[in-house]
Amino acid sequence: MSVLRDFFDCRVLSYEVQSMKPEPKIYQAAADASNRDPADLWFTDDLDRNVERANACGWRAHPFVGVRQLRSDLHGIGVLSNF
Repeated sequence: MSVLRDFFDCRVLSYEVQSMKPEPKIYQAAADASNRDPADLWFTDDLDRNVERANACGWRAHPFVGVRQLRSDLHGIGVLSNF
């Protein structure tokens, strides 16, 4: 998890907001915590319903299909350069 903390400035934990994916409340809490426009938020998950909900909330959401694709996705949005 420390690798992720180096790249992301906030996190939202389900027990703290008393909501779980795919409930809209957790996506809203994450958007509020980020202080960013939902269109600037990126999300990945291995469950289609969670990806669909994030997309419905205006996020850039992609299904997680493996580490190779995740690396490619993160490089594509400029999060990773040498990972």
